[in-house]
Amino acid sequence: MPQGSPKRIFLDDIRDPPIGNWILARTAHDFIERMVQHRGNVTVVALDHDLEFCAYGGGGYNSLTFDGTWVARWMVKNNMFPSDKIYVHSMNHHGAERMVGILAGASEAKVIRISYDDLKKLTW
Repeated sequence: MPQGSPKRIFLDDIRDPPIGNWILARTAHDFIERMVQHRGNVTVVALDHDLEFCAYGGGGYNSLTFDGTWVARWMVKNNMFPSDKIYVHSMNHHGAERMVGILAGASEAKVIRISYDDLKKLTW
């Protein structure tokens, strides 16, 4: 494992990370950059589903958007997981459940479905 301090990455296009030492990613591409940059040192990630809010304009969700499901599939395809926990904190129930399903069978990290409010209450 590479040397370095443990890292936590928070993916959300609107909300801020909980209090504590988090690396913020606002887009799927930001998240991937940070995962690659800190490879081997990421212990926890917190993932939102609905990213890049403007994708909802014009009458519906654009399935080509790089959303949380896309991120989960990227993590599996690239075998890039945190060592400890994956929190899915999306308010989109169906998207969050899809992400949990993709990640739970592929990662040794514990996958936890949690509300954003409950995530903020955890002690870091």
